[in-house]
Formats: sequence, C-alpha cells, structure tokens
Amino acid sequence: MRRSTKEGECGLEWEGEGKLADLDFADDIALLEESWEGMRKLTDSVEREAGLVGLRINTTKTKIMKVGKWTVTENIKVGEDVLEEVEHFCYLGSMISSNGSCDKEIGSRLGKANATFGRLNNIWKNKGLSLTTKTRLYRALVLTALLYGAETWSMTKVNMKKLEAAHHRWLRRLLKITWRDKVRNEEVRRRTSMEKLEDMQRGYVGWGTYIDRERRER
Repeated sequence: MRRSTKEGECGLEWEGEGKLADLDFADDIALLEESWEGMRKLTDSVEREAGLVGLRINTTKTKIMKVGKWTVTENIKVGEDVLEEVEHFCYLGSMISSNGSCDKEIGSRLGKANATFGRLNNIWKNKGLSLTTKTRLYRALVLTALLYGAETWSMTKVNMKKLEAAHHRWLRRLLKITWRDKVRNEEVRRRTSMEKLEDMQRGYVGWGTYIDRERRER
C-alpha cells in the first residue's frame, strides 16, 4: 500500500498536512480519493502493485461509493471488470451510507441486537438467575451488539426514539411486564438499574469505556 499510494501523492487532506489514501484491516482495504481521476489512478496502482506479489482485487466484493457531488459519471474498472457503484456498503461490520446518514446502520444494529436477545430467551426465562445477572448479560451481549460504533453516529430524534423503544421493550421482557401493566419507563429503568440509551450514547466515548467504568464501580 505504501508503494501504491506513493507516499502522500494521493488521498484526502488529513490533519492539515499529509494525506489519507487508505484504511486497512487485514485484507480489507478502503481507498479514499477526492476526484474520479484520482480514484481511477489509485485503483490501478493498487491492482498493479498487488499483482507483483501474486494478489488481485476481488471485483465482485469491491464497490465504489461517491460522497458528495462528482461531475464525472464514467465507470472505474479493475482490468476489464467494472466496479459497481452503491449508496450503502457494509465495511468492518458497520453500514456506511454515501449521504452520511446512520439510518441504515441503526436499522442493522437493531436487527442484530434483537436477534441476540432472542437467542438468549431461555436465560431471560430462567427463574434460577437473578435480575442482576440477567441485566449484566443484557449489557454485555445485547447492548454491545446494539451500540457498536455508536460514538460515530449522527443521531436524529427519530432514530433515538427507535433505539429507546427497543431498549425499554427488552427491559420489560426481563422484568416480565407488558405495556398493559402501565409501568412507566422511568420505573423500568429504576428496577433494572439501567440508563436511557441517549445517556449511554452521549455520555461515553465508546461502549467499551462504559463497560470498564461499570466494572470499576462494582
């Protein structure tokens, strides 16, 4: 990648000096450029350098995402294969959108957290486990799935309402109460010693920080 990016000749302006051209994790690479021509040259450079060591870009898994307005509408190719242009893309477990919205990501997180909660249904029903144990498992397993990467979300009121609704619905299931019992959300949080998701998302740098703080307080 150092040879491909030519030591700062391509990429986005980064921290006032230098440029950021790629984000790498194992064999997952995200190339960054501010123009179509720059992206074409950077893609060609990566393909060429990869070929020298016996590697190649998997064109079926590689996508192009435009952020903002690009005047050029030509395709970017790897060899003879045209790279697909998308509005949304899942990178390292997070859904990224070209318009900067986190709607898709929050929807994905809600689905994953709900699936995790459902797989633990036998634990929630287990009368031999205390509520304290269940809420600790809920924090460690369900909320970590829900709030993964939450510190980067550009939150809206609508999305926060969706998150809070799911959070309180799951807590009510832990307490074995329904909306018909007419128990207010404040009381649900008091019984489970839980906070609003809004406070969790805004009050801590990341969910891992929150878990660490909870352990120290215990």
